[in-house]
Formats: sequence, C-alpha cells, structure tokens
Amino acid sequence: MPTLLPTVSGEIRQSKVVIGASGGGAWRNGQPLFDGTAAVFNNYDIRTQGLYCLFSHISANSSATDIRFMMMSFDTSAISDATGAQLKIFGNTNSQTGEPSSHSTNGIQGWHVRDNGMASTTEVSSADWGELYSLVNPYTPTLMTDNLTSWNVGTSTPNTFTLTSAARTIIEDEDLFQIAIGHKFWIDHWGSNPPFDHASSGGNSPNGDNDFSAIAGVYHGFGGSEAAYKPQLVLPDPPSNVGPLKLEGGSKLQIVSGKFLID
Repeated sequence: MPTLLPTVSGEIRQSKVVIGASGGGAWRNGQPLFDGTAAVFNNYDIRTQGLYCLFSHISANSSATDIRFMMMSFDTSAISDATGAQLKIFGNTNSQTGEPSSHSTNGIQGWHVRDNGMASTTEVSSADWGELYSLVNPYTPTLMTDNLTSWNVGTSTPNTFTLTSAARTIIEDEDLFQIAIGHKFWIDHWGSNPPFDHASSGGNSPNGDNDFSAIAGVYHGFGGSEAAYKPQLVLPDPPSNVGPLKLEGGSKLQIVSGKFLID
C-alpha cells in the first residue's frame, strides 16, 4: 500500500492564565475563535508532551489552560482513491488519553485544518491555530479520524487511526490534507466556558477535582535523527492498469503449462 510522509509535522501550543475572574476564562480565551495565534515548535524529532490538554481552576476565581496539538500537512495531489485510508503515529514516553480513561471524554483524535489553511506546507506557523474551527455554527472543526482510547509508546507499534469519509473525500479531491491531533476532551468542551465549575460551586472535573490534565508523547521525525518514525498516511494500492487484451492478425492465445502464449 502506498505510504505518504508529511511535508511538516510540528506542534502548536496555546496557553492562557486568567487571575481574579470567575468562570474559568482561561479556557475560552485560548480557543481559536477568540485567539487566532499560538506558540509553535518545528524541527523536532520527539515531543514527549506533544499532545497535552490542561484546564485547571487555580482557585475559585483564577484558571489556566495549556493545549498542545500535533499538526501535519500531506501532499495528496497524486491520490485519487483513499478507500480505507489510515494515519499512523508513533508515541513517545507519555500515553494519557484522558483523566480518567473511563470517562466519556477519553481519547485522542484528529480534526481538519479548515480549508487546508496552514500558512506553510513546510512548517507549523503561529497563525495556524486560528484555522482550527469551521465557519458554520457552532464552529467545531470537522472530525477526520476515529477516536483512540489508548496510546502505544515506542517504535514497534504505531497508533493507527482510521480516517473518516470526510477525510477520505479531502484526500481524493484536494492537493493537500492537513490535520491536527489532540485530546478528545478539547472538542467535547469546545463551547464550554469553563469545561467544569470550581468544586465549591457544585461542579468538578472528570476525575473529581479542580483540574483536567492528559499528556501523550509523539514522534515527529523532523529533527534529523528519527526520520524513520515520521507519521504515515497509508493509502490503498492503486487500481491495476491492465485492460482488455486485443489480438490482431489471426493471433491465438494459448495456455501451456500454466503460461499464456500468443502465437
């Protein structure tokens, strides 16, 4: 099966702290709809905390958010069939998919970068954070993968996502396929402010305290020493080009000892 490697695999990170304001404003302030830029990390082989989702009530009136996604761009200009397409990513060191893993928000998944709108196909840029929402209310990004509820670490077994029909259509019809990978908690609380109340107000996080934190590590393979473990977009074999066989001038087709002979 053909395998495409990304032209870029980097990290984009949004962090906010709000002091002295009730309601957990750090979560809302960090969303792509309200802040279109973020920090970036390019040219890394490994990011042990490359997939990170944190929201914390520091106190009843203060909050903090730290969200980190893996972002990739693939050149799909030569692809016309994406039936059964898969995305494979090698994990590193950390393997949290949720907190706790038994909660409905558990998982790691991928979302489309709107209109394949990364500023560059060779590096992740600060403004790419602002491409992580749709233009249709409620503006949630389009899901591109299934949801992985566990995360393999090491180079023997990659984490394999099955791509959605929406993702396959993009791969087949467009020259680029751009995707961000992160924790499901983020999309489950896309429109929440905050994701959960401070415990003294009668609410709490999925594991019953005042914060949510899940960390997983990834291989990017763009630092010069781990290129063998870059993410992989795995596609089906192309259709055979063999068509009908036309014999001219009285030629005969014979099968002799299991071989085709033209006389």
